Amino acid sequence: DKGNRQFVGKNSNYFKDLAESNSGIKLLCEGPDETIYVVDENNNFGCMAYKLSNAIMMPPFNFYTANDAKKEINTIWISDDSDLYIAANTDTIYFIPGAAKLFTQNASGRMVPTYMPVIDKDSNFVTIQGARPVKKFSLGKGFIATSFAQASDERIFLIGTNKGLFEYEKRTRQRI
Repeated sequence: DKGNRQFVGKNSNYFKDLAESNSGIKLLCEGPDETIYVVDENNNFGCMAYKLSNAIMMPPFNFYTANDAKKEINTIWISDDSDLYIAANTDTIYFIPGAAKLFTQNASGRMVPTYMPVIDKDSNFVTIQGARPVKKFSLGKGFIATSFAQASDERIFLIGTNKGLFEYEKRTRQRI
């Protein structure tokens, strides 16, 4: 797919997990502007703009999960460009452009959210306004990403996999 497909679906139920099952945080990463993303033990997302508030919020995207396949999130990473990368237990890598840009300054100088989550009729959190698209790509069949890091060349980042280390060019969205 080379990152061309976008998924829109139900958002995570991070807050339900905290209230009903006392699910803990299994993954955590920080990006630009002190934006923090967390993933709980049930693979649901939460985020916070730490310099504005320490409250965990719903993320600005609806992460696709198929009912017939258990998607286990292995690692998350926020690039210097504010993009969120997600590696699961498959050979697919998901990325959300601009996911770390949670707030913007309005005309009066106040910081306001760039998106609007709501609760649907089935009590699921869904981002309806300003939702970021969830895109995906693959390094190849059987290549499962396990880690991400920024390379010294800002145009490139590194992806650690079960089959070695790869360079990935941000602009072309291609493996080098």
